[in-house]
Amino acid sequence: MALNKLIKEATWSLGGQFALVFLTASFQFLLARLYGATVVGILAVSLSSLSIATLLSTFGLHTAALKGVAYYLGQGDNERAYSTALLGGILTIVISTIAAVVFYLFSHFLIRLLFLEITISIVAKTLSVSIPLSALTLYIISVLQSAGNLRYRVIIEQIALPCLKIILLLVFAISIGRTALGVSYALITASVIGLILSLLFFIKADIFNSQNVFIQDISAWKMLVHALPLLLTDVSYRTLQESQILILGTLVEPQQLGIYFVCLRASSILGLFLTASNMIFAPKISLLHSHNNFQKIRELFTVATRWGVMLCIPFAIMAFVFAEKILILFGEDYTTGTTVFRILVISQFLNVATGGLGWLLIMTGQTYKNLVVSLFSILTNIVSILIFVPSYGILGAAVSSLLAIMVINGITLIIVSKTLNMQPFNSLYWKLTLCGSATALMMWFYINYVASSSILLQILSGLVIVFPIYILLTWIWALSETDKHVFNILIGRGSLASSK
Repeated sequence: MALNKLIKEATWSLGGQFALVFLTASFQFLLARLYGATVVGILAVSLSSLSIATLLSTFGLHTAALKGVAYYLGQGDNERAYSTALLGGILTIVISTIAAVVFYLFSHFLIRLLFLEITISIVAKTLSVSIPLSALTLYIISVLQSAGNLRYRVIIEQIALPCLKIILLLVFAISIGRTALGVSYALITASVIGLILSLLFFIKADIFNSQNVFIQDISAWKMLVHALPLLLTDVSYRTLQESQILILGTLVEPQQLGIYFVCLRASSILGLFLTASNMIFAPKISLLHSHNNFQKIRELFTVATRWGVMLCIPFAIMAFVFAEKILILFGEDYTTGTTVFRILVISQFLNVATGGLGWLLIMTGQTYKNLVVSLFSILTNIVSILIFVPSYGILGAAVSSLLAIMVINGITLIIVSKTLNMQPFNSLYWKLTLCGSATALMMWFYINYVASSSILLQILSGLVIVFPIYILLTWIWALSETDKHVFNILIGRGSLASSK
């Protein structure tokens, strides 16, 4: 695997993640400022319900395609890769359409029963239209990624769709008013355009050179059986993320739910660094696994985790230190969630710090082990929510999230270490942690003794201070020569020709 190709993909992925960070924050900011905490709370339940329904509608086929197509292409079996991708697309269309109809018919009764809020059911029914659109888009960009066209997924998923959501949110807010239903129309329109873009990129890529490929006899039943554990794993992860919103919707007022939703979405931006490394390395792990090259998998896993942590640390420090000042940008109502936000930031950082453990198990044929851990973590999350939320409200929900992440990552780390003899930590990893701690200490001193009274100036000056200090400490102490070489290439000072 050439270093230059890996660096190019890393550049695309990281560039896309930074764009997504900015665009996602912009969307959340506009949503919170334009609609207020109560409407955001109503939307939170609808979007969480839709998120789980959309993932169920994929039946895990996008993950199966990401793994299977990369595997067959690695074996040089272009025809089987093409047939697998085609069959998976047909199954995705059929299953997602059925899921949309079921969600439309039954969401009204279920949501009215649990949440006693008619607006939630109306919004959820409206959004059901987007289920097959989103499912097919996710499938297509996963196939593109598996064939080495990561840049197309980045353009669609991390740049085009977030931009469309922001533009359409403003358009519908102006044209039909600031209502939850208007937001749903904006999201549906964005889904339609996103699907069209994914189809255009798929045709442009012609990844299988289809005019010279013959369709192989692939069993739909076998593909579904193979996808089922991947579906259960994906759903367990998504349920872990969204169950808090759904359960909180039955226990707290919409305004409190809206505050928690903004804190959760703002903190989840840190998780994008883990997503970036997963997008790069997941298909490569599957390809290396097809050749039983576990030594290379081990090296990739360690490097991916270390770079994810290295990039995440300064943003985590800024989010933790400036928690109240960040939330006040969304509106005065949201500052009551400052402690909640800080706990969720810690949760997200711990998630990044242990790396893509779940993907590592999935791509090396350990899907069922990952599924069992995920189901156990969901149970832990639900039980802890029911224990803490009635007494502590959204603060209890944040603690529950932290406990669930600690459980799932701790157990998965033990499984990976025992079964694959892999773990992401080395001496450079701990040096990064010390660099981050030193930077955080200096930032705390700055906030308490130097910073100006202006909130925006504090945040901007904090950015100017924290990043140079952290980069300097990391460069001197925590980077290997290979890391420095890659960094020089990324900023245009190094040469790909010298890469080995």
